[in-house]
Amino acid sequence: GNASAEPAAEPSVTTRVKLSVVGLRHHAGASCIAEGASVALRRASNEHDANAVEAWITGPDDGLLQLGFLPRAAVATLAPLLDAGAVAIESATLLAPDGPAPYSVDALVTLSGASDALERFVE
Repeated sequence: GNASAEPAAEPSVTTRVKLSVVGLRHHAGASCIAEGASVALRRASNEHDANAVEAWITGPDDGLLQLGFLPRAAVATLAPLLDAGAVAIESATLLAPDGPAPYSVDALVTLSGASDALERFVE
């Protein structure tokens, strides 16, 4: 018989990376920053950056407010992996902010995907 088996898919692994959310001064969500707050990260191409990934946070009335964006350098690698389905964003949680009105805030982001794809991003 002809045993042309498909190559086994890479097992999915998860990793946690620290990423900054930038552009806080331009968005309403900045007033909701708190350590441990959950953030939704969404792919959203815009005229400034085709690789843009937006960060959204739950506001006082449970609606989502835009917090900012992931930095350009991070999304240049991350966005193509997200678009290809090689990597998925599982969750993102804010770390303690740097002062009362920061320009950026760090988030701990859990990513899942094939280990080779994640290695490309984490390095």
